[in-house]
Amino acid sequence: MRLSPEATANAFARFGISPEKRIILYARKSPQWATRFWWMLRWIGLDNSAVLDGGMDAWEAEGRPVTTGVSNYPPASLSASPRPGLFVGKEEMLAAIGDSAVCSLNALDASLHSGENARYGRPGRIPGSTGVPAATLIDSARKTFLPQA
Repeated sequence: MRLSPEATANAFARFGISPEKRIILYARKSPQWATRFWWMLRWIGLDNSAVLDGGMDAWEAEGRPVTTGVSNYPPASLSASPRPGLFVGKEEMLAAIGDSAVCSLNALDASLHSGENARYGRPGRIPGSTGVPAATLIDSARKTFLPQA
C-alpha cells in the first residue's frame, strides 16, 4: 500500500525533505516505522538518510535534549528516481512461491505468522515464507539494533 514514486516524493518534499539534506529518522518502542520511512526514501532514490539506533527511547534514556516545540522546514524540491525491485507486487510474490531461489520473510510476530492471531483478518502466511519477527532483531531493553552477526 503506497503512493506512486512521484506522489511519495511530493509528500516528502512538502516537509522539507530534499537530496541536499541529511535525514535522520526515529520512532518510539520499535524502529518499525522509522525503517519503513527509510526504505521508502531509498525506493525513490534518496540515500542520505539513517535510522537513529535506539530511537527516542534511547535518546531520552541517555538524557539527551528533548523539545515539545514544533519544527517546520520549508517545502523543498524532490524528484523521484525510483529503484525497481525494492518493492514487489502480487505477481512477483505469487511467482516466488515454491521458487527455491527466493527467500520470502515475514517480519510480523510469530503468532501472526503461524495463523494463531487473526488480527489482520486473514490468519496465516504466504506459503513458503519464513517468520523472522522484526522484534527479534532488536535488543528489547535498550531498543537498539542487535549486532549484524
